Order: sequence, then structure tokens, then C-alpha cells
Amino acid sequence: MSAAILFKTEINNLLTVKELARYLQIDSQTIYKWVRTNQIPHKKIGHEKNSAVRFELDDVMAWTSTECKSNTGTTK
Repeated sequence: MSAAILFKTEINNLLTVKELARYLQIDSQTIYKWVRTNQIPHKKIGHEKNSAVRFELDDVMAWTSTECKSNTGTTK
């Protein structure tokens, strides 16, 4: 498989801010805040000034699990 096909497949598996907000049922501005403060795992695609923010659902789900545990004080 070529690098271009692998890259396209990886891009297609990433969520936009709007898609993630809909999935988590929260406001997209909350997600932008988490990105600005580096609280949520994300990828920036493109040049720094014009980069697009994307999220891997598996990474976000692991992050939410960790956040829930730290907020409730429970451990696995």
C-alpha cells in the first residue's frame, strides 16, 4: 500500500471539531478551549497558521476514560 493511500486512510479516520462535539454532545467551543489548553489529544494538519484540528476517536475515548477517573477519584 502506498504512503498516499495510508495517509488518506488515516485522514478519513479523524474527526473534525464539529463531529466530535456532536459525538460527545457538547459545544464545539468547549473542544476548541481544550485544544488551546492542550487538554484533549488532537492532531493539527497543515501549516501552523492555517492548520486544521482533527481527533482520533480511540484517543479521545481513552482520554475521556482517564478524565472521568481523575474527576471521580476511582481507579481500575
